[in-house]
Amino acid sequence: MILSLLTACGNQKDAKKYSIDAISTSNETINSEIPSPTIQIDSATPIATIAAETTTPTPSSTPTVTPDPIEPVYLDEENYEGDELEIIKVINSRIKYVWEENETEYMKLIYENSPLSSFPSYKVAKINLSGDIKGGEVHCLKYGSFFKEHIRLFETMKAEEAFIKQTNKSLRIWIDLYDTKITREVLVELVESLNRIGKHIHKLTIVGLNFRTKWMLNSLIKKHDYHYLSIAYFVDPEDAKTWLVNEK
Repeated sequence: MILSLLTACGNQKDAKKYSIDAISTSNETINSEIPSPTIQIDSATPIATIAAETTTPTPSSTPTVTPDPIEPVYLDEENYEGDELEIIKVINSRIKYVWEENETEYMKLIYENSPLSSFPSYKVAKINLSGDIKGGEVHCLKYGSFFKEHIRLFETMKAEEAFIKQTNKSLRIWIDLYDTKITREVLVELVESLNRIGKHIHKLTIVGLNFRTKWMLNSLIKKHDYHYLSIAYFVDPEDAKTWLVNEK
């Protein structure tokens, strides 16, 4: 399932959203009087006279524009049935709760251990579906919020490795690195950890890295010749999950 989100938002959760197309014009006419110069010369050269014109300003009016609030567009549930209908109902509920800023009901839609652990800061105006509806399990590696506690982080990595090897499955893996101090040592340990579970990785995405740390991580993967570790980077965890469950 590919979800294309059109967001009607800013970065502030409580801000009212409007689509306004207005042009404000302001015309100013300046009255000026340019004195005609008087030049005393002893020659036959003609003297130019500059005549000033005074223009009366014309009042201008700026039309009053009343903004119309954007309304969310829901998916038509009559076009689906069975399991697909249940998925569409969840999608429409998500649009509704985000639009109404109903965090309590929104969080009830999130399953346990989901990488989506917070209420979004934007509003969803419309969702377009492209292709068949598909689903998939996402395995979340929560390596975020360790700050500078790298020893505890590395212990968590080893525990996750052991668990993944026991599942004997090919997984869609989502890694959270927000609020963890990313050093070269952390990236080296992460690459080694991913290599040890490489055969269990179906798709892999990471959130929480800036441009510099992404470049460092990709350089380490290339240096160790771990080209099979293809990683997609995202800022929004929801975008990361959507990419993981999409089969393309």
